[in-house]
Amino acid sequence: MKEREIKLRAVIAWCLACEWSVVDLHMLFSRIYNVIHYQKMWTDAQTPETTSLTARSRDDAIAELHEFMAARCFPYEIRRAVVWLYDYGKGGR
Repeated sequence: MKEREIKLRAVIAWCLACEWSVVDLHMLFSRIYNVIHYQKMWTDAQTPETTSLTARSRDDAIAELHEFMAARCFPYEIRRAVVWLYDYGKGGR
């Protein structure tokens, strides 16, 4: 099993153990997606203005994801798995 699958399964297993609904899962994964999306936009930015705007959007997305995890009392290991997933996703893999 690839490391990506291990991390993803750990996050999903924890969420299911907490009896999350589809809506809860969507809220988590949409936040992870936003971080990856804005990171890609930042990487592809062509001008200083777009670089600045996308960096701010990326930073806001990261903060929103971490606030979400704090509010939902994610254990440390699961937070690290989420961070690994969005760091891994930055490369578009």
